[in-house]
Amino acid sequence: MEMWRRHGEAASAGLSAALYSVYSDLYSEAVVSSVASALALAVVGRFREAVEYVRKAAKALYEAAKDVFEHVKITVQRLVELFVEAVTRVLAWIDEHRTYLFLMAAVAAGVVALSAALNLWGMIELDKLAYAASLAPFIPAGVKEYSREEVFNILKNDPDPYEKFKKIAKDANAGRVKLAEPWESLRMLIAPRSSEERELRVGRGAELYGRYAADEKMKRALFYAALALEEAFSVYRTALEEYAKGLREAVQRGEVGDGPYVADLKQIKQLAEEEEAAFTDALSTLREKLNEYAVRHGLGDLLDVKEDVARRLAEATAPELSRFSGVNFGVKAYAALIAYREYALGRRGVFGTAARYWLEVGGSAWHLYYPPKTAYDRAKKEGVVRPAEVGEMLAEGLRRLFLKPGTDHYSDFIKELEKGGKLALELEKETESSYVFKLYNMKEGGKLDELGISLWIAKMGKGEVAGITYTLIFDMERWWGFFEQRLEVVEKAAEEVRRRLPVEDLFMYAAGWVDSDVAIIRKKNKRVLRMTTSRLWQFAETHALFGWSVVGLRMTLTLEGPKLVVLAEAPLEKLDEAIKRSAEGGWLHMLGVEAGSWDVLKRWVADHWGEVTSMVKRRLESVKVGLGFDLGKALEELEGLKSKLDDDKVAREVIAPALLLMQAERLGVDETTLRYLGAVVSSAIDGDGYVSAAMKRVELTSGERVIALLWGAALAAHGIETEVKRVWSAFNVVASGVGAARLAGLYFRYGPPLLEGDDRLKNHKLDEAMKLAAEGLDVSWEGLRRRTEGGPVAADLTISEGGFRGVHSPEGEGGGQRRLRKSQRDREGGKERGSLKLKGFEMEVEVNGEKYKVKVRGGEAVEEDRGGKKLLRIKITAEVGGVRRNYEITYGRYGKDNAAVGRAYASAKAPGGREADAERFTAVIKAITGKEPKVYQRSDGKIEIVCGREHLDGFARYAELADAIERWLEETGRR
Repeated sequence: MEMWRRHGEAASAGLSAALYSVYSDLYSEAVVSSVASALALAVVGRFREAVEYVRKAAKALYEAAKDVFEHVKITVQRLVELFVEAVTRVLAWIDEHRTYLFLMAAVAAGVVALSAALNLWGMIELDKLAYAASLAPFIPAGVKEYSREEVFNILKNDPDPYEKFKKIAKDANAGRVKLAEPWESLRMLIAPRSSEERELRVGRGAELYGRYAADEKMKRALFYAALALEEAFSVYRTALEEYAKGLREAVQRGEVGDGPYVADLKQIKQLAEEEEAAFTDALSTLREKLNEYAVRHGLGDLLDVKEDVARRLAEATAPELSRFSGVNFGVKAYAALIAYREYALGRRGVFGTAARYWLEVGGSAWHLYYPPKTAYDRAKKEGVVRPAEVGEMLAEGLRRLFLKPGTDHYSDFIKELEKGGKLALELEKETESSYVFKLYNMKEGGKLDELGISLWIAKMGKGEVAGITYTLIFDMERWWGFFEQRLEVVEKAAEEVRRRLPVEDLFMYAAGWVDSDVAIIRKKNKRVLRMTTSRLWQFAETHALFGWSVVGLRMTLTLEGPKLVVLAEAPLEKLDEAIKRSAEGGWLHMLGVEAGSWDVLKRWVADHWGEVTSMVKRRLESVKVGLGFDLGKALEELEGLKSKLDDDKVAREVIAPALLLMQAERLGVDETTLRYLGAVVSSAIDGDGYVSAAMKRVELTSGERVIALLWGAALAAHGIETEVKRVWSAFNVVASGVGAARLAGLYFRYGPPLLEGDDRLKNHKLDEAMKLAAEGLDVSWEGLRRRTEGGPVAADLTISEGGFRGVHSPEGEGGGQRRLRKSQRDREGGKERGSLKLKGFEMEVEVNGEKYKVKVRGGEAVEEDRGGKKLLRIKITAEVGGVRRNYEITYGRYGKDNAAVGRAYASAKAPGGREADAERFTAVIKAITGKEPKVYQRSDGKIEIVCGREHLDGFARYAELADAIERWLEETGRR
């Protein structure tokens, strides 16, 4: 209590001095009391109320002496800022963390600018807010304090910035200088004090810091990446502050009461162009500086920027961040600037959350030092969400009208909006997470002319990654005529799609779309097909199948500018007709399906559900189960689907993969059925899929766990290995490597054609699939021979794709007939049993998108008896990613077919816990055998790693293991 009383006395004294130091004659006891109340609220964590008290106090003072303040040109806003500064300075005596939260609440409420708040916080970080009761700053004698800008200017003008910084760091360690961020963090990483180095080496950080401590080149690269990022960030930060200030002026509330907001579109357009130019300049500066430092200091491998990788990192979701743990400093710096901008302008991705925290508050050096996932996790713990004010959101939404490339596509619409000069936006509806405004043109004299457009602003997601979406909703009667002409291109494109589809039975394409983006809804006591899309190529492809009628128009306002969104509907009979034709003489007829409508098809699949479930269970061996995917629950849900197939919402996601499973069972897998698979899966990918040639990856976003399992089994039945995994709250099916290349090949060969002309009609997924499929082709000549003695030389042209080979013989030798056969190729190039050595074996492999360096120190295989059962224990000593451990896999014989199965369990005590250990264990097995094991997470939390006979054959190639493996196979009954 005594300590709290002394804090309170200091606070009161400091508060009084702070307030009276501005314009002492104008303060009243009531004002001081109000601000003191604000301080008390902040101390107990009620920051929003504290800010509101400050605002009220300032307004009360301003109203009490308005004439005096106007005479000395002090605005009410400036007075509010002075009050915030006073409370901040005193609160810093009590609790620095609460001080920061109070400042961020003040920024969120719009009472102070972010730059001003961060300057105050920076002063606290440097102990500049250790004021006496009179608020005179306390600075230790002889200590030189460097601001963020001062250090940058010193380093920029020095011929050897790195050596200069080490001297400054040495002075800081001796207590002669104090550094602002990001330089203080950089000092800790490059030249830490002994106590700081001990902290860096604690726990999981030991491995990471160990790499830096032992490598001067890493330290130098980290420094130059931070220096380049600081130069680029300072350019953009200044422009962003001017932009934010300009937007506040461009969108203002009407003067009378709760009148509409008024927006100056011309000013917003100019601000948008200036912000975009400033960002382009900053990004260019960053790339140039990174290139310059890379060349000058021989740091190319650590500073070179791969722009495509950086952009993917900037847009990555939280589960995807671990895939980028191996990227260099240059990529992280480039991604940080991109993500920071998107966060600042409303698209709040996870890497943007990290960039915002580390660049503004925590020190950009840590952002570059940590792997992306760690940087995000730590920022999430420390960060504070900054809510946006309504005026700011309106300004940001309207700004997006002028961003490229969208603004170029819809320039005629924007001109329509600009005709009246200024826009008025009247609040029509408000909920906890959204606002709807009605738009008007403001005529001379303040007259409002309704435009037939509403602006819908909605908050999506939660916490730091919550984003804000902006959508214009058009009155169809008023605006259809305006947009109708530009949609005529879709009609022509749909005709081309219909003419060029490679598979005649249109139901296959329709089934894939119904599985993904085409919904079945009830409307006025009847069911209709409905689709909403902003991609004209999607509209064209589906229009060719369903003959849409447009029932609604919207326009999303994005960081790529405006995008027109079409709401389309068609009668359910369109799908019924496609089913009927297919059942009469197409794909469904070949499968033995008797159905003339969607409802009959649902019942037919339900009647054959036992066949589907048994086929799924038989294919489980070929489906990799990722972490977070509960296979047991998925199988339970699979059994229960039969009773739910009458529900259109469930059935539309089930029918396509169920029919594909039946296809593999009833028709087998050959060129014809692969063609049909390609047709169905092409529409599923076009709807909810993702294709990346650079990452060699194809994904289907299934949503539900059991649907992901169905698709995984259906693809496995056609020879395409996939992984089913949890991604946030959804479940995806992922094909990578060879499987992805093969799936992409089927997609681009048997899916819709790639449309040319208008860029908006270009299917970017199909474009990526073409690149990925091309990488999966292997062309060679085999069987070199002479047709006749002394005659010309002949050979077979062999084209293999994803494990299948086509052999083309010269004319006269099979007539060029193409034969398909499964190619069984050993990934190690035909190494013989016992021909390799485990000790000293090294390889880099990729597991779940992350690269691991595996160094094997030794190993052995030992036979043992357990309860009368002969087991084989394989022991491997290896170092993975700097972590050394003994790995053991125990093989036994199981089941009716006496299968050789090896099992192991991840260790909870290993660095990073079970999940990290499971990934390292997987990396060891993959490096040694060439094949990944299956990994399962059990209901009790344990993670099981399972190997099969193919892995055992891989182990048998090593001399240390070969003899014991061969003996065990003979003694246990089968080889």
